[in-house]
Amino acid sequence: MNKSFPILLLFAFVLCSCQRISTEASNRLTEIDSLVRYNQLDSAFRLIDMVDATYLTSSADSADFFFQKTRLLYKLYKPIESTNMIDYSIAYYETQKDCLERLTDAYFYKGVILYDQGQEKDAIVNVKKAEYTAEKLTSDNIKLKIYENLFIMNEEAGERLLALGYAKKVLRIASRAKDKVQLARACNNIAVAYNKLHQADSANIYITKSMEMLKYIPQKEQIYILNNIGAQLIATNPQKAKAILLKAISIAPMGAAYDNLATIYIREGDTDKANELWNKALKVKTDVMHSRFIHQCATADYEGATKTAKQLIKTKDSLYMDWRENDIRSNQIAFDNIKAKQEYERKIEIGVF
Repeated sequence: MNKSFPILLLFAFVLCSCQRISTEASNRLTEIDSLVRYNQLDSAFRLIDMVDATYLTSSADSADFFFQKTRLLYKLYKPIESTNMIDYSIAYYETQKDCLERLTDAYFYKGVILYDQGQEKDAIVNVKKAEYTAEKLTSDNIKLKIYENLFIMNEEAGERLLALGYAKKVLRIASRAKDKVQLARACNNIAVAYNKLHQADSANIYITKSMEMLKYIPQKEQIYILNNIGAQLIATNPQKAKAILLKAISIAPMGAAYDNLATIYIREGDTDKANELWNKALKVKTDVMHSRFIHQCATADYEGATKTAKQLIKTKDSLYMDWRENDIRSNQIAFDNIKAKQEYERKIEIGVF
């Protein structure tokens, strides 16, 4: 008997086993994607933990695995130490013509992860990449989350006009889809932007629309909209603002709502009441940060825990913190200019041809 035959047989057996495991892993990734689409995130995360990445034999499956893992970690608020996984996915999707939706999502998740890590400049570049790639897609859902996050990023950076533009993009999509929840959120965001631009009449129009649609918002989200509306009305109608803010904190404690109420009481000359509310605001904020610190220690995220501890100390020193560390406006304008130049050069090339 040929001695090489058993070796070849063993090799064939191992090869077939690997192919079977690889196929099972690939099928599991498809199942995970379906679970995420139906918002069954815990089930999806349990499944992805069962996937052994070493058996993923194709670049497509590896890219999909790293994308799915990153997306689930972000959606479940689990610590993400680096963007290495999503970087692998992006590098693969950029070479594939039929992966535009995945590429858009990958850019988006890299952007929001970097933003949460305080890397605003790199974050905005990636979310802008997602925005431009999404223009080639027909899906409104992916555009919606991109525009909503660009609104938040610009609003937090004090770029009111840019924020207003993205809030209006969300409004257009929500109106087209007749999505009342998104319409209410969009009206609220537009009111916030107009108020920050000192355009009270326009702000009041959208405050009224937002209040009319409040009933369509889940109660746990109403507190944020009520706080925003109350904040917008402090300057023009403080008594109405007070009633709305009191309604907000009756739903759940919220630092920003306590802070806004304190502002009203200070203007009324009631310093004791204002200080009482500011103490509550401070406690809500520090309680949240303390819970985060405990979680980071429990998951051995010591670098994150150190950062949280430092923030906790600073917060106790002062209720007000300046979160703006980077000028993201210049990054967005530069990105838009580069894209405009690329489009111009492409048209010139077509014309010459």
